Amino acid sequence: MASTIIDVGTTESTRGTFYFEFVTLKVQDTIHRIPKRILEEWSQIFKDMFGIPQEDGNPEGSSDENPIILPGCTNAEFESLMKVLLTPTSIKPLVLSKDQWIGVLKLSTMWDMVVVRKHAIAMLSPLIEEHTPIEQVVLGKQFKVASWFTQGCASLASAHKTLDLHSVAKALGWEFVARILRIGSSETEPAAIADTVELSHASLKFKCKNCKTPIATSTTTDNKRSEPINLFAHIQQRWETNIRYSCTGRVGCSGVSGMSSILLEQQIIRVQTPNLAASISQAFKEELRDMYL
Repeated sequence: MASTIIDVGTTESTRGTFYFEFVTLKVQDTIHRIPKRILEEWSQIFKDMFGIPQEDGNPEGSSDENPIILPGCTNAEFESLMKVLLTPTSIKPLVLSKDQWIGVLKLSTMWDMVVVRKHAIAMLSPLIEEHTPIEQVVLGKQFKVASWFTQGCASLASAHKTLDLHSVAKALGWEFVARILRIGSSETEPAAIADTVELSHASLKFKCKNCKTPIATSTTTDNKRSEPINLFAHIQQRWETNIRYSCTGRVGCSGVSGMSSILLEQQIIRVQTPNLAASISQAFKEELRDMYL
């Protein structure tokens, strides 16, 4: 019986959009083979690494016998990250545990996967709110999440009078405790009059002690020393209220002769202490400088 031979020709096919090059990776004792494009798309670190020229033959990452070894992570963390990168969420919702999302956050931070990192933080933030303030600070420092760090600091500062200081110090150190106590006390206790306190120019009123005529806060003459003086600046810097002032107010005021004292209405002084968020930002500016969100 004669056989029929079909000539398929030698025409080369064109590579389509979904023609992937695979790379072999080793995490701990487990081998993975995934599309190289996935890692290049989400991480500049991997894109740069894969762009390094290699010798022909059996380049690193081309086979199970010569995989690219990924240090600094566990296989469980890596597989959690791959689930995020490879699961089509438009078809099937992705469900991960808190520990899995923490693994995703760790690796996306380490490998500079900005979009993946933001997504992991968004998924974890509602869960982190249920943690203790100490845990929030620890996780914020570990994964460079400013919002978790400041949230924990705010809770600790607000409860500074009832804190278990030894527990906080064990987790975060005594220097951290000192800063939290300083923030907490400045937020809850009246500020003492001191050189470091800033006053608003509008919060001070000066009057003649005799006739109560308002005195301008601009530069005037201190008759005790016969020299120009800015009342506001003087009070702000020295907290002296016994300056002698020549009253130019009501007729008949004994201060017209130049012997009346200035009356400072202290009851209207309002010392504006920084809000809690600003205090935390200032106290931990070095730590927050290295955080992303």
